[in-house]
Amino acid sequence: MKKFLIDQVLFLIVGIGIMICIPLLCGPIFTAVFEVVVAISWGYLCHRILLVPLDLLYGKAMRDGYFVTQFCTYACEFYKGVHYPEWEFLYENKSLVLLVPMAVAIEEIHKIECPPKNVKLRITYFRFSKILLSYEPA
Repeated sequence: MKKFLIDQVLFLIVGIGIMICIPLLCGPIFTAVFEVVVAISWGYLCHRILLVPLDLLYGKAMRDGYFVTQFCTYACEFYKGVHYPEWEFLYENKSLVLLVPMAVAIEEIHKIECPPKNVKLRITYFRFSKILLSYEPA
């Protein structure tokens, strides 16, 4: 989790640096357009870290559900070769995709011990940033 947070904060700082430099390089109209484009794109790319303060304020969420699959790894920007898996859970016929804060190399991603598929699990996660905190048999 620590590497993920550091990576996201560094990436956010780069975005803020770009937004600070844009007025120095462009005129007023292009500055406004580029600032909006950078703010929206960096906000989307860093949405998990931007939502963590809300998670800390409102607390974690718990659901009972079943593990479905592991897919789509999130790659770090500053830690080369480090990836984070995302796990999909099913609860009340709804899908919940959570980022697993477990830094691994891409070659190791399929060797991760996933939760059992046919066992009901109690899942604890951050509700806004969708980061898995823990799971246990329900």
